[in-house]
Amino acid sequence: MGRFITIKDVAERAGTSCCTVSYVLSGKEGRYISAETRARVEKAVKELNYVKSRSASVLKGEKTNLIAIIVPQFDNLFFTRIVSFAEKVLVKNGYDIVIFNTSDNHEREMENIHRAMQLRVDGVIITPTPQGSEALKMLDDISIPYIVADRKINHTSTYAYVVSDNYSAGRLAAKRLLDAGHRCIGYVGWESGLSCLGERRLAILDVYGSSGTVITEYAPLSFHDGYLATERLISEHPDVSAIIYGFNLQAGGGIKYLYEKGISIPSDLSAVIIGTPQWTYVGGEFDRIYMGERELGNEAAQSLLALIAGVKPKDEIHYLQECHITEGFTVERRSV
Repeated sequence: MGRFITIKDVAERAGTSCCTVSYVLSGKEGRYISAETRARVEKAVKELNYVKSRSASVLKGEKTNLIAIIVPQFDNLFFTRIVSFAEKVLVKNGYDIVIFNTSDNHEREMENIHRAMQLRVDGVIITPTPQGSEALKMLDDISIPYIVADRKINHTSTYAYVVSDNYSAGRLAAKRLLDAGHRCIGYVGWESGLSCLGERRLAILDVYGSSGTVITEYAPLSFHDGYLATERLISEHPDVSAIIYGFNLQAGGGIKYLYEKGISIPSDLSAVIIGTPQWTYVGGEFDRIYMGERELGNEAAQSLLALIAGVKPKDEIHYLQECHITEGFTVERRSV
């Protein structure tokens, strides 16, 4: 089995010392190194395909140029997009990323924080679990700059965050159905324990008030459970004329159930999706709420860079992303 090329190998090929090679590779200019020696080192580096050891840099206390991004559901396109847009900004600024998935499990979240610490990352973008305050406290204790993305949680100290306006998302979806004459609607959601995500349902209830009825069906956050929740809602509440899906993972399963049972959208049942999964663009556009994942990814990365550079303090970075509705073919007007 081969081995990694070291500075010693480069020095031997270039006919100089390890200290000289290290100095040339650091890019520093204070010490005199002849042009000929620099050229020999650079040639040896190229010929040997030498790659600087990140771990060696860490041992010397240097920056690693590594950012950890910790997400709760990597199979959720919403978070995949946030990671993708954040990565573009970070890579452009000379950083690499390492991605961790907690599956909304607090123990895995803490393990991920520990692994990020072992890698000596320069910063963290994290979407915390409902118990994530402990994870944020650990980051506070070791003074690693971090940005909370998408989920505000109760925490003992001030932290920097970039989040979507969940109340606005619920309000836009509910208003779309109420304005179309739907007086009895269903809401398929996730009882997450996070007050910020609960704002979606709160907004729906506020919009409807005394103007109609909202029947809530909670389910775990998965495709299969969205399917089952829709089945329960339709069978137990036949008066429901429209459904708002609060989360796109559940929405996929729910729409599959409707198609399988021959329930036509929108003539039999109208639907609005909070989120923009790719399948909502197929065969005509669904009525859907854009939650701003592009902006969240960009803003999270830019804000973290500002924290790392000391340009902005964390108590000045509180970003709320506006949501937007796309009206498609899945809402039919009903007579009032």
